[in-house]
Amino acid sequence: MSKLPPEGHAVLVSQKDVTLPIGEVVGNGTQFRNFYHLCPSVTEDFLVLSGGRSSALSLNTVEQFMYREDGRTLRFKYVVEGVSLFFTQDARQRLEDASVNKGGVTLSSPEVYESTVRRPAFYADNISEVQKRIDLNAQFKCIWREHERTGNFYSVLTNQLSERITDLSAKVQHSGLTTKEELLKRLRGSYTRAFIASQLASRFIYCVGLGAPEFSFSEFVEELVGGKKEVLRTEC
Repeated sequence: MSKLPPEGHAVLVSQKDVTLPIGEVVGNGTQFRNFYHLCPSVTEDFLVLSGGRSSALSLNTVEQFMYREDGRTLRFKYVVEGVSLFFTQDARQRLEDASVNKGGVTLSSPEVYESTVRRPAFYADNISEVQKRIDLNAQFKCIWREHERTGNFYSVLTNQLSERITDLSAKVQHSGLTTKEELLKRLRGSYTRAFIASQLASRFIYCVGLGAPEFSFSEFVEELVGGKKEVLRTEC
């Protein structure tokens, strides 16, 4: 609390009748937490949602979330969904204007991977690769291409791409592509299989999109092994 600026405030769920710096009185802390995002007086250029209650915004509340009291003026110019639980899918489609990957999951996954290796030099050398991978996974070209081809919502395409990647990743884990000896020396087999499978699957789907037959995956892997493609390239 002591670190809050003069205009900042915090309201605990256990508190009642709290007066905010703007003069507004919060009667109930729990209700304030549950419905603060719907308060029409709260307006900013950017809203970054990095937590919250699951499905807090649905099709029933999204209009109230979008506009001020006049029903026309937008409360926020940009909304960044830092976690995927805040919006229901139908609310996401109502709000949709663009789809942006901010790289949080990409950053978290290598952190888990590196903690199992426990080699400081390896960790330091890997920072640049993590940055490249964030840039690569944040590329919008595949979603944009699929949107142009199908006309589907970006949020729908994002889910479809994730499902295809997950499905192909599971198949790769049970193939013979994850048995390189050097990797097996450093990591447990389950980590190795999951890591290699997810990278191959995501690169393939991002490159070819949703319409390509899976038998072309073998050709894709052959090009990787032959050096014709690179896993960390931003172009396919």
